[in-house]
Amino acid sequence: MRSEAAEWPEVVVVASGINVLAGIWLLVAPYVLPGLAPAWNEIVCGAVIFVLALTPVTVAWRVPALSYVNAAMGTALTITGFWSNATTGAVVGDVLVGLAVVLLALLSANARP
Repeated sequence: MRSEAAEWPEVVVVASGINVLAGIWLLVAPYVLPGLAPAWNEIVCGAVIFVLALTPVTVAWRVPALSYVNAAMGTALTITGFWSNATTGAVVGDVLVGLAVVLLALLSANARP
């Protein structure tokens, strides 16, 4: 039987790890998906989300403030996705990825030993 203290870092690492993948997706999606022009919104948010999510995965899983800032970036992506994109698919993509980042970042930030 695993102790709850052993599960706490795993929650942080898994949630932040998925956010690392979300950041990577935001960075490459404009170049991979046909018809999407590279937008500053995805590039900036993707880079910040990637760096902020990578830190708890690698060295600072006891610092919930990074996850709260990542949740704020997900919120910014969700809100700005409505006016920074020209296509409906891009808007839906930004909103869904933004909401996932917010939820996973809050899960990571609120994990306690």
